[in-house]
Amino acid sequence: PSLNLTPFPDASPPAPSGTAGEAKVYYNNDSDDVYLSENSAWGPVAIPKNVATIIVAASDSLDPNKADPAYRCDGTNDEVTIQAAIDAVPAYNPVTDEGGGAVYLLEGTYNITGSINLNNTAPNDSAKSLIGAGSGTVLQVVTNTSNVNVINASSVNRILISQLRIDGNTQTGGNNGGIVFDNVSDSKIDNVQVESIDGIGISFVSANNNIVSNNSSRLNANNGIRLDHSSNNNVSGNNFSSAGSNAGIFLNTLNQNNIISNNIVRSNAGSGILVYNSSFNIIRDNNIASNSVNGIYLGGSDSSNTSDNNIISGNNIQSNGTNTTSHYGVYLDLANNNTVSANCLYGNKRGIFIDDSSNNVVINNLLTENGDRGIRLIDDTGFVATTDNNLISSNLIYDSSGSGYGIDISNSTCKNNYLVANYIYGAGFTAKISDSGTNTKYTGKDKITLEPVTVVITGAATIDPKNPPASHIVFNNTSGATQALILADGKAAGDQLILENTSVNSVTISESTSNINLSTGHQPTATLGQYDTLELIWNGDAASPKWVEVSWTDVP
Repeated sequence: PSLNLTPFPDASPPAPSGTAGEAKVYYNNDSDDVYLSENSAWGPVAIPKNVATIIVAASDSLDPNKADPAYRCDGTNDEVTIQAAIDAVPAYNPVTDEGGGAVYLLEGTYNITGSINLNNTAPNDSAKSLIGAGSGTVLQVVTNTSNVNVINASSVNRILISQLRIDGNTQTGGNNGGIVFDNVSDSKIDNVQVESIDGIGISFVSANNNIVSNNSSRLNANNGIRLDHSSNNNVSGNNFSSAGSNAGIFLNTLNQNNIISNNIVRSNAGSGILVYNSSFNIIRDNNIASNSVNGIYLGGSDSSNTSDNNIISGNNIQSNGTNTTSHYGVYLDLANNNTVSANCLYGNKRGIFIDDSSNNVVINNLLTENGDRGIRLIDDTGFVATTDNNLISSNLIYDSSGSGYGIDISNSTCKNNYLVANYIYGAGFTAKISDSGTNTKYTGKDKITLEPVTVVITGAATIDPKNPPASHIVFNNTSGATQALILADGKAAGDQLILENTSVNSVTISESTSNINLSTGHQPTATLGQYDTLELIWNGDAASPKWVEVSWTDVP
């Protein structure tokens, strides 16, 4: 049965009539209100006003008659029909909170040769939604189409793009994009598949306070998603994989306070996640694997334009950097005051690289089988920036094969870095730590690393506690005679050193050959017999640097 609404200009509706259970509707033309009666008193019906839902059908939809004839596509330039439906939705009025609505695309293939636009020209497209029927709703770029953003939103807010698929038709044409948000805020892209676009899958420019969730942006020629000058966005639960070039996720220039979490970022031709000249972002709990360059890269253009104060935490970073040995699981390059914590790095070309970057904290990471470098610090001479004052703490670093270093501080211009409580083991390291830095701190007056390092003595030798760094050195004199040793200088004031001889043959250390200040009872030469122990502290005095005796244990 049909329903007819007869307007009554007066304020009094007719008397209720009809049988029980039979609904009647009364529309007051003056007040623009609707009333309902079931053979009883009239009551107002609370329905939203000026909210529209328009259904659009593809040429091959299963039931195209669900759509109004004006919005049934014919398979040619289907974006024109979709655009007409969007334009027909009433403009949103932020004062009365009225207007806006949804355009619903039935299942089927829509052939796209131009952009579908949501913008602020009349009618304003804020508060409008473009919703499909799932992956069966396909917006497909027509072969040889170029310079088209399939969905292009500009200077609007409260937009929803959901439940549809954008197919770039195997990267046809040139310079096409999937979804572009330009100066868009408080909007959402959810459950959208963007595939085989010959440009960027999802692009944000000056777009803030948006959500990108549960999408798949794969097999695109460029980035899966790119953000420029965009802040306070949440990119979560997406799949950004198999980009033909560049990174799966690219934060390019002045992006702040974005959260990148719980995404799958795999098999991209560039880095998995690339952050450039962007600060105060959080990258957490992502699965980042098999990307050709770095797993995560934080970098800048020069010493005044850096990526600072970002958090990289809880990510699984695996098998990245397949091209060259200069690629890493995590790469900090002109990036300061960042925290890299609780990540699992396995099987990357190398582990963590800190280059021209200072005041970073690298803590509680698990690094396993990452080539010849677990963690490396270097200071390139091409920039004013330095690699100073980084804290490398409580990381577990393991490698079973190959050669290299658990931690490598590569040059003397790396200053005042602090290594504490890292556990480095496995047969794959030539040395646990290689330190060419200046004033690297391992221990302080109230800190000491007691893991012993055994040194086999076969003749006269120089003992250097800096390389590899050691706080407890155990001598095994196999020469058959007492051997005179030279003790090299310490590195930083407060460094503590325990020297212990476990062999039958003695070793001696003399004030005449080493910068050492022994107690009166051992001057000028200390002789360590079996199980004797000498404890020293480096005074760091610039005028007269000395190892100073703290205690002596003489076992009879």
